[in-house]
Amino acid sequence: MQRLYFLLPCLALCLGCNEAAPKMAKVSGTVQLDGQPMKEGTVMFRSVAEGTLDQIEVKDGKFEGEAHPGPRQVEVAQLETIVLDPQMNSTRQVNHVAKEYNDNTTINATVDPKGPNNFTFEVKSAPQAH
Repeated sequence: MQRLYFLLPCLALCLGCNEAAPKMAKVSGTVQLDGQPMKEGTVMFRSVAEGTLDQIEVKDGKFEGEAHPGPRQVEVAQLETIVLDPQMNSTRQVNHVAKEYNDNTTINATVDPKGPNNFTFEVKSAPQAH
């Protein structure tokens, strides 16, 4: 019986350690690339503090999904795979969105856990490489 009394506090302690995963919030919106709905791509909500990254697909200028709540940096990408050498199976990814909207993003958004979280992102194309 004494063993049982010893195990009960341990069991209660272990149960208290089980933290629930953070809740996600619904997000939706539109993405315009050079003033037109972006045909396809990705919107990413990034938390610098926690290191979380939530990716949501863009189709015909619209996106809908879930992201972690709180202040976020937003990145927008439209990637294309370019074949450099088919015999060597060599490819390269090209992002058609300018760097200030992804690698060096200037877009910020706050995802409210209670919503609504409807965003409009207007981005420009990356300069063409010559």
